[in-house]
Amino acid sequence: MDGYADNGDIHIVGIVDALMYPGTQAFRRFEYPSMLPQAVQDRMATLSARAVQALGFNHGCFNVELVWDDQADKIQLIEVNPRLAAQFGDLYERVDGVNTYQLLLDLTLGRPPRARPARGEFGAAASFVFREFNGAIKIAPDRAQIAWLGANYPDALLHTYIKEGNSRWREVKWLGSYRYAVLNLGGRDRQDMLSRYDNVCKQIRFEKKQDIDVGGYVAEVRPK
Repeated sequence: MDGYADNGDIHIVGIVDALMYPGTQAFRRFEYPSMLPQAVQDRMATLSARAVQALGFNHGCFNVELVWDDQADKIQLIEVNPRLAAQFGDLYERVDGVNTYQLLLDLTLGRPPRARPARGEFGAAASFVFREFNGAIKIAPDRAQIAWLGANYPDALLHTYIKEGNSRWREVKWLGSYRYAVLNLGGRDRQDMLSRYDNVCKQIRFEKKQDIDVGGYVAEVRPK
């Protein structure tokens, strides 16, 4: 749940759904707009606004993490963050036409935030998280692949987080996986968005090296 407080007045921007890799607590993607029933979204908005007000947060962007148990129809509040969710700013821009960074800038300058619902270029958007669960080595896409992405999907935002050596294995040890890239992408609707993502995955590759276990050490080699 993303929103902002403007001199004490609480405004809800929207809800981004978090989908996990099956059987894990690792985020697979974040989708907007939410697929939750509207009644549940309304309850979440009320709960979030009450929590933010109770904490005395009265000016700036915030995000609230909640979980809905659909079997018990129960909402649990996990945490309140007194900041915007940086990863989702362009998701709102794609669908609603306003980046949350623009809202933050408006608040900083003391002017009314300019929110214009449902005026974006896309009907749906998501932030896809690429994770490796077996510790395999990943590398950044080459220039040709990046050029292809820009030419075919100019709205795409790709961020790589390539890790090497101890930093990679440390994250795998602590979390059971490691994040090596994030792709933000839009679509006419949810189905089109997922189709565009599949097309990108067929062209953008991160596996061009092989891991060879040599006496307790890992050697990185390129295939011929």
